[in-house]
Amino acid sequence: MIKLYNSSKIRVEPVFSHIKKEGQWKRFLMWVAARTATKNRQGLFKKSFANDKVINVCFSDGAGGRELAIAPNPDLLRFLLSDSGMDLMMKSKMYKRLAKKSPEKLNKSEKARLRLFDVATRREELLRVNVGGDLLKEYIFEGLDYPDVTIITDAIVLLIEGKLTESHLTTHTSWLKTRDQMIRHLDSAMACDSFRNKQVFGMYIVGDENDKSILKSGRKPYYEWGNYEQIEYWRASLPQYDYNTPEGRDQIEKRRAGYLGFSTWNDLGNALGKIEVPLDTASGNVLTI
Repeated sequence: MIKLYNSSKIRVEPVFSHIKKEGQWKRFLMWVAARTATKNRQGLFKKSFANDKVINVCFSDGAGGRELAIAPNPDLLRFLLSDSGMDLMMKSKMYKRLAKKSPEKLNKSEKARLRLFDVATRREELLRVNVGGDLLKEYIFEGLDYPDVTIITDAIVLLIEGKLTESHLTTHTSWLKTRDQMIRHLDSAMACDSFRNKQVFGMYIVGDENDKSILKSGRKPYYEWGNYEQIEYWRASLPQYDYNTPEGRDQIEKRRAGYLGFSTWNDLGNALGKIEVPLDTASGNVLTI
């Protein structure tokens, strides 16, 4: 059942379908460069990117288009199979839920994952993998990542997460209590071989206090933007990298540099010349942003 104020249906889909139909990618990228300037730490997102050829744009458009599926960072998957990674995952709601289940109620996948939390069993599995198995395919503790919108040009990859009436940002995954959604987007994309020669950026587009859908819903979202200013928050979301080593610090700072902050749907509408979007998913009422 689709929620009444589903941000994908009443903002992401209609707004980016409009941009695609009107061929406004250059104007959109110029808007990104202007609106995220204060969060663009090293001036890496340049207005000149608006002149690049847009190779592909992936988002759910209601007409067969889909979000891009990005594989998890192999460095993270390997870390999660270490003693330190297992210790982290034992704090997750998923582990606690499965640990409470009686064995006969666990499915095959759940049983296999729980077995790895036993040190001796994990050592045996790691030895088995070294003689021909593939542990990263058999034991996945983070699945595919799906940014709401992925824009790929000759030079960059821009990952966009849309929010509207969600109470908070997504700050965890099933197995990790400290895996932030945007940081996960950046981490997965930067580890993707297909994007190796491109700069990767990520930003949010959210509702503001004047958004009519938010006013009608009676909800007042609270987004913890200050988290992204704290290096400890990034370190916790990227546990596979040790910030105290040059290589680990470089990987974390690279992801921090790709974060562009946020802007609003109304501001985007004003920049592109007004866009019609649904007020909600049920009433049929339309508003202009």
